[in-house]
Amino acid sequence: MSVSQFFILSSRGDTIINRDFRFDVPKESPELFFRQLKQSRKSVAPIFCIEDVHYAYIKQHGLYFVSTTRANCSPTFLLEILKRIATVFKDLLGLINEEAVRLNFVLIYEVLDEMFDYGYCQNVSTDDLKNFVWNEPIRVKDPTLESNDLAPKGSNELVAAGSSGISRFLPTIRPTTRNVLGSQEPIDLAQRKKKNELYVDVIETLTVLLNAQGNPVNSYIVGRVQVISYLQGTPKVEIGLNEDLVVNTGGLPGGNQRQYGRVTMDDVSFHECVKQEVFSRDKQLFFMPPTGEFNVLTYRVTSNFQTPFYVQPSIDQTGQYKGELVLKIRLDLPDNYEALNVEVSCPVPKVTQGAACEMNIQGISYRYEDYKVSWIISSFKGGSEIFLRSRLTFTVADITAIKKDFGPVNLMFEISDYCCSGLEVLHLRVEERDKDYDPMRWVR
Repeated sequence: MSVSQFFILSSRGDTIINRDFRFDVPKESPELFFRQLKQSRKSVAPIFCIEDVHYAYIKQHGLYFVSTTRANCSPTFLLEILKRIATVFKDLLGLINEEAVRLNFVLIYEVLDEMFDYGYCQNVSTDDLKNFVWNEPIRVKDPTLESNDLAPKGSNELVAAGSSGISRFLPTIRPTTRNVLGSQEPIDLAQRKKKNELYVDVIETLTVLLNAQGNPVNSYIVGRVQVISYLQGTPKVEIGLNEDLVVNTGGLPGGNQRQYGRVTMDDVSFHECVKQEVFSRDKQLFFMPPTGEFNVLTYRVTSNFQTPFYVQPSIDQTGQYKGELVLKIRLDLPDNYEALNVEVSCPVPKVTQGAACEMNIQGISYRYEDYKVSWIISSFKGGSEIFLRSRLTFTVADITAIKKDFGPVNLMFEISDYCCSGLEVLHLRVEERDKDYDPMRWVR
């Protein structure tokens, strides 16, 4: 299976990188792709066809990674290749954004030439490719790092909705090493800096279906243990997890029967470097990590966990062409927990003419733009509750028919030392080859 073209577009449609491997598709493919993306009234599928040319794309950090082909390729193959290309670029550049790609275009073209031969994928492993790349990356500072505070902080994202057509709950715990400057640095290809560091993050996405009263009907967690390795050599690494961890899956010994523990995983999958028999016996991840970023463990949890936030929205008509959106939000955690930088947003119908909010509460700000109302709460203590209100003006007199166009409500927040599933990293050990071998280790 071959790829005809690979290109990277900015969010404005500018072509930043464009490599044509087979010269069998039109040169204006980037323009055709972006036009299709913007003209479609609905969300565009990750793979579509225009004039017998198949387009596959992913979007990361505001950039579109796109491949084209005329061959009858597997969709999963095309998307997996794009994800691995993005991972390699992140490993080599330290982070992915438009500035980093523009400044390192020579390095990126060199890597693409090593990855593909006449459109056929040869290698997408950072460990292998770094031996054939000679250009040094140009470092770019991450604009999201506004402080030098290295204290780990969890980052979460939550989507919720209520009886007015908003009915999903999606929290995401992002990597806490995002605030650690070392994890944003590129791999040292020449090994002159003698970088010797290891980062471990637990990332989870929680999905909850709520009924009209705001009570959960169905819920599950999809999580992963992500490792970013800059270790010298190939030492053995051991990550210890909860001792009462239970895996109910037929893929592991003893997983055919239903069991219960503090953390009960229904499905698990491992990176190829993990020794699964050690995990089955000791609940430890034992592996020799490759260089770069990878998921050492991916899991799914369907029971025995608590959602951190309770969200109940309501939309009421207050007059002709007028309505009010009310969001009741409560943090269902003990008062020793505190959610920071809570950003609450809710899309509103396209028939909305304006929105206003009179709220003189210290620590809460409000804005309305692009048919979305947003509040930013600097601090949210565990056990506390708040009501957010926004008065809306519409072009239609009766809002009953447009209630389903509200939402879903989105929450982004940070909670230190909290994980929805209860999964814990008890220890992180790196094999000591000699007394001077002491790598830096960061664990969330």
